[in-house]
Amino acid sequence: MTDDGRRQATRSMVMMINWEHLSRKEMVVMERLVFRIVGSLVLLVVTMVSWPRSVSSLPPVQGEVITVTTGIPGTMVIRDDKGQLHILNLTQQTQLGAQFKVGDKVLAFFSPYGVSAVQLQGGNR
Repeated sequence: MTDDGRRQATRSMVMMINWEHLSRKEMVVMERLVFRIVGSLVLLVVTMVSWPRSVSSLPPVQGEVITVTTGIPGTMVIRDDKGQLHILNLTQQTQLGAQFKVGDKVLAFFSPYGVSAVQLQGGNR
């Protein structure tokens, strides 16, 4: 690289670092770009932090089948040990461990998208 080339490269690097050479209009454009990037990053962080932790870690529900509709999509109502009723909306994505009838003891697993699986508890049949 010649002396002239080195000077040109050094001058270019200094211009990249030093914003004083920019016109007012160019500064406004750069500031808007920087604020948009920072704003997007802040929005992304806020979205990730505010994701409800309870949704991603729902405990399974164990109970007795009260009612069940046939077919998919379908509905199953189960009563847990505390007497609370849980309405399960069964979809094509729900993995069913058996064909259920009223009185069966089941264990239902949840995901953020709904009921992921329903299994028959041992000793029912």
